[in-house]
Amino acid sequence: MAMFVDILFPNNETRKEVVISSILVGLSVYLLLIIYQPYGTSEFQNDYKYLLLLPYFIF
Repeated sequence: MAMFVDILFPNNETRKEVVISSILVGLSVYLLLIIYQPYGTSEFQNDYKYLLLLPYFIF
């Protein structure tokens, strides 16, 4: 059972792995917001729309 849990929830052992995985998750969220434009972002018209969506990459 413990081996199965390790496969589902991998451990990030080094700080570098944590930073890289965080950047990849943030980038994927940002790209999903740009590509699919959910939650009314498709109706939002602004010259700085993609810049306003950038904080979702950081958090």
